[in-house]
Amino acid sequence: MEVKVSPEVEKKLSEIAEGANIPLETAVTYILDQYVSNPGGAIYAGTWRSAKGMRYVIQWPFLSGFLKLKEDEVVRRD
Repeated sequence: MEVKVSPEVEKKLSEIAEGANIPLETAVTYILDQYVSNPGGAIYAGTWRSAKGMRYVIQWPFLSGFLKLKEDEVVRRD
């Protein structure tokens, strides 16, 4: 899977990863894993009549997720 994001989003994600001392790819994996693993996450789609397009509502999970890793599973930045 390849995901393209804007430079601004990549910069923010990189800052988040650096703060956790993990590679950017690992941070993105953890974020997406927690989004789909916790209840309440969804994307709703509907038409946008005034612009003749689509609109999307991103609903984030209701609960914060905890990811527990054993020492040999921890990934750190190089």
